[in-house]
Amino acid sequence: MTAAEFAPNAGADENLSAIKNIAAYARNIRAAGKFGSEDMPSPCISVCRIDADSGWCDGCLRTLGEISAWSQLDNDGKRGVWRIIEQRAAASLAALNASPEKGP
Repeated sequence: MTAAEFAPNAGADENLSAIKNIAAYARNIRAAGKFGSEDMPSPCISVCRIDADSGWCDGCLRTLGEISAWSQLDNDGKRGVWRIIEQRAAASLAALNASPEKGP
């Protein structure tokens, strides 16, 4: 990835949408039985921006370290990253839903 592919601090609506997308993606992978499979899909949804505050990609909620290590991880390691992503998505959605609306 190049520096041009990253735009820190996306808007709140865009972050909420991306978090909902990755959370839905994780649920779909579990529902399809792929979470226990030997061919774990990448969480990448082609929204490649690192949030300056959290250090997570706005699209897949992984850190740069998790992104760069993905291809080297075994399936248990990939499942572990998916579990972390699910936890981050749940926590992020809870925090965003608890936040008072900011002006127009």
